[in-house]
Amino acid sequence: MDERVRATATWLHETYENSARLYGWTTQEKTRVPFVQLPEANAKTMLSVALQLEGRISQEIARCEKELNERWEEKMERMREALKAVPSDPDPFKDDKVCAWCFLEMLDAFDQAAALKD
Repeated sequence: MDERVRATATWLHETYENSARLYGWTTQEKTRVPFVQLPEANAKTMLSVALQLEGRISQEIARCEKELNERWEEKMERMREALKAVPSDPDPFKDDKVCAWCFLEMLDAFDQAAALKD
């Protein structure tokens, strides 16, 4: 079994035992021991739960990454479309106000897209 899964199972066991005491729940005496001393069936159960929990967390991370990537691509496409709408001018700096506004809008779009990516 992977060391990360074992560490998660140990954390789950310790958290359960500590939470039980905190809320007045009495656990079985044979489970009030460090993880490495648990009865085999209990240790295997905790390892199984840890493995399933890590799988669920991995699925959720993958879902979130996919959603963020899709939102990133949507923002980038909107930005590309917005940039197409900016008139092409051989001397774009002749009107400083328009140029500054376009530049600030672009920066804002990049900032928003970057925030979604992070």
